[in-house]
Amino acid sequence: MRVFLSTIFMAFAIAAPGHALQAGDVVVVTGSRIQDYEDDFVPYVRLDRRADAISVRVRVVGDTRDDALRQRELRDTLRNLVRAGRQNPGINIGLLVSRNDLGDQSIIDFDETMIETIAISAGRNRADTSEVVIMATTAISPTDTVDAATARINAFIDSTRVVGRTEVLNTNDWELTVIGGPVRYRDELIGAIAADAHRTAAAFGEGFTIEVDGLEGGVHWQRAGPMELTFYVDYALSVRPAH
Repeated sequence: MRVFLSTIFMAFAIAAPGHALQAGDVVVVTGSRIQDYEDDFVPYVRLDRRADAISVRVRVVGDTRDDALRQRELRDTLRNLVRAGRQNPGINIGLLVSRNDLGDQSIIDFDETMIETIAISAGRNRADTSEVVIMATTAISPTDTVDAATARINAFIDSTRVVGRTEVLNTNDWELTVIGGPVRYRDELIGAIAADAHRTAAAFGEGFTIEVDGLEGGVHWQRAGPMELTFYVDYALSVRPAH
């Protein structure tokens, strides 16, 4: 059985590009850009669905020599990002936080009330450098491509007004997300498994019984394409003599 490992976005459900983002839970279900898709065993009954949004890690980096001025420039640039995000309904700005000891993370809404208290980290392999990592999220439309969706985030980053020696950098480290998480498909999957079990029972006829095990487990998933996911319950169906 696959391990259920996810990052939960506790701030927003994603609307179509160009529409406002609404409150809800969004679960990150993939890691960074994957060229070879998973080929783990998937039961016969599964659901193939398109992801709802893409989230990208964005580094806000400053290298002004004076530490106090560098932090002020970073916070002012973050403020500009938040304000720009409010004016762009197709983009949401969030922060990654640890959710438990299993490595799961949550993305919480990032707003102006958090700017003065957010922890600023030392820069990567450079002296007199500080940075903050945020998440930028955009919805995926039915006709979207990865390049088109990430281009919206790139355009948002490029349009952000930076302060002093601050830079806003797209890491191109992106994740696919699902509104409500994979659990939203559980009822549909259980119904489809039950329907398949009834069809199987009818095919064997009288004298046989159908048993289904594993339905107590969670909903699992694997990557099926650039923006596509396969959801399934790790169940097992068996046919046995009725007596």
